[in-house]
Amino acid sequence: MAVERGSESSPVRERQPAETSRSALSEIPPVVTLESTTCLLCGQAEVERLFDRQDLATGQPGRFQVVRCLSCDHVYLNPRPTPETIGFYYPASYSPYNQPHPEDMRTPWGKYLANHPLNVRARLVKRYVSGGRILDLGCAEGQFLNQLKRFGQWQRTGLEFNQEAIATAQKRYDFEAIAGSIEVADRWPAASFDVVTMWDVIEHLHQPDRDLERVNRLLKPGGYLILSTPIRGSLEHRLFGKYWVGYELPRHLHIFSRPTLARLLRQTGFDLVERRIIWGSPHAFSDSLAFWARGAGLNPLAQRFIRRSFANKFWALFSPLFFSLFDKLELTTPVTFVFRKTKAES
Repeated sequence: MAVERGSESSPVRERQPAETSRSALSEIPPVVTLESTTCLLCGQAEVERLFDRQDLATGQPGRFQVVRCLSCDHVYLNPRPTPETIGFYYPASYSPYNQPHPEDMRTPWGKYLANHPLNVRARLVKRYVSGGRILDLGCAEGQFLNQLKRFGQWQRTGLEFNQEAIATAQKRYDFEAIAGSIEVADRWPAASFDVVTMWDVIEHLHQPDRDLERVNRLLKPGGYLILSTPIRGSLEHRLFGKYWVGYELPRHLHIFSRPTLARLLRQTGFDLVERRIIWGSPHAFSDSLAFWARGAGLNPLAQRFIRRSFANKFWALFSPLFFSLFDKLELTTPVTFVFRKTKAES
């Protein structure tokens, strides 16, 4: 794609699975094991190397390589940390584990900022199903499922692989909060849930095809899968290139475009019902700018100035208005998709 070529350094074509340079490998800590992989969608190994970059979100050691499949255009991390060792890159400081809890906010403004993204998601779910049984995969500390109880009669279950995050959910809230990876879902019988949600989760999965097949099995006939993920070609992607927040290496293992995501969901038994931007674009812009500042080596004072420039009421109040036009044109990050189960159980 032109975006990759124009803004993410000079790509290099390879006729075999991509290899990371020795200097980059030397930065990988001993507790982390890397594995090579072929394309998720087509199984081919011929790729175009786009760039390599460090972890700009948590500052953990290592450099990681992003490649594009020359057969189907899918973009992914290769090589990547194994499922057994990638937990090293999910420290307690990781942003999704430090989102505000509305009940902790002391001011009306703070409560609004904490509640708004949760309410937007809950309203979207209610548009399709007004109540029933819901599974939130990657529920973090459980804020969304707790908020959902205000939007209908729900039997709520959350699954999260980070032990500290799920412990917080178990302590604070009254829904079923389960620790473990998505394989834990195999414990439930088929057609157990009316809705499954995956908020910014699919890009983190090593084998999203198998995991989506699990989700398909768990959903009742005609059930809904609602997911959000960064999509290549967004405004932030075009502006920031390899510093785009969608390239949150090494946690984002797959970086989808609309066609590649649609292909994956068709392959696993889902039809697209709706695609929209519901929340997040101002944060994607400011986070991408912060990635750029760190990656470009700006001094700490300049980085602090950038962070503080976006951590104020003016930005929080008016930036959604500015970005709303780009949201309507579906040019921002992340994109939320509603899919419906179509494949019958075999």
